Amino acid sequence: MDTHDSGGRRRVRPLGRPGRRGGFDVRFTRLVGLDKWLHAVGYAGLSFLVAAAFGRRGWRSLTAVVALVVVFGGAIELVQGALPWRSASVLDLLADAVGALVGVAAYRGWRAVRGRVRPV
Repeated sequence: MDTHDSGGRRRVRPLGRPGRRGGFDVRFTRLVGLDKWLHAVGYAGLSFLVAAAFGRRGWRSLTAVVALVVVFGGAIELVQGALPWRSASVLDLLADAVGALVGVAAYRGWRAVRGRVRPV
């Protein structure tokens, strides 16, 4: 997976270049697994959409969105823990919570930008 330049230094192979493991360099997932990144991205999208569905901008309603999405993630983890072929993970729930916070922050930013832009 690692490639070296002429000086013997490591260099990162760009995404999509042919090679082992489909040509994708996945070293960024060593600190936090790829599944945690996927959890965070998925729950960011979910919390953004739930916040948009509620349509309110106040911190109280956005806090409720985060709580609702995290409770949903916790329920899924509990169900997974009961299934013999799946496992529950507190780290997955933490990734869900981080994603929910990022999604609500993105929604808040989107609303702020959308409020300043006037349609032509």
